[in-house]
Amino acid sequence: ITRRADDYLAALEGTAGIWGCGKSPVTALGDMISAHPEQFDVEIVDMTISPRPTPDTEHHQPNG
Repeated sequence: ITRRADDYLAALEGTAGIWGCGKSPVTALGDMISAHPEQFDVEIVDMTISPRPTPDTEHHQPNG
């Protein structure tokens, strides 16, 4: 991750074209991963479509 004048640049060393940028090192890294998920073996899930269950919305099966 490299600090530039106005932002940060995250780049995957040895792999041309795999990079991201942001106002902080964390956002630059997140931008890089979300732009190239196949390089990091991750799946990006849109939580606005199917949100993760919370204790209020999760349905539990009774025991027994």
